Amino acid sequence: MVRFRTAMVLNNGLKTLCLRCFHLQSDCYIILNANNNVKLSSPAIAKMPSARQEEYLAINESYHQAAILHVYQRVHGVSSSVDQIQKIVRRILSLVSRVGFHDGPCPVVMLFFPVFSAGCSAINAVDQQKLRTILQKLADSIGFCYIRRSIQILDALWSSKADNTIVEKDNCWEKFIGEIFLRP
Repeated sequence: MVRFRTAMVLNNGLKTLCLRCFHLQSDCYIILNANNNVKLSSPAIAKMPSARQEEYLAINESYHQAAILHVYQRVHGVSSSVDQIQKIVRRILSLVSRVGFHDGPCPVVMLFFPVFSAGCSAINAVDQQKLRTILQKLADSIGFCYIRRSIQILDALWSSKADNTIVEKDNCWEKFIGEIFLRP
């Protein structure tokens, strides 16, 4: 579980659950009120339009979900085929889909880690295509060559999983990546 500092706050007679992520240095809180509405609260974020606040909240949670995914798979050796892993993949997809690609500065640059993490674990072809599309849009908007290379890596990974040429529990990630980079 992700650790939060929690507090119950009475706000106009409604109970509000405030979650403070340990990694946040400022007074930034995730607020869940009695109506299950979620918003961010911080001096800097309060100045943003509500749509932008929702994007940052989605990005924050997508990083948490990606970290959980890595713990399950890299530390505990849980296979991608386990339902809980696929639920996390779909949750990350849902979260990153809330982040808009805008002209000028926008938070999409932060999507790479959670999207690539979900991509490494995605086994459903529809999920894989959605993740590929997000990475392609990211590559087109930012232009970093490593994003295009990551799409090639995911394509190779998905192909290897589909062909059963890769056995997850027996495969070392570093070995797989090394083989991908050594291909012409």
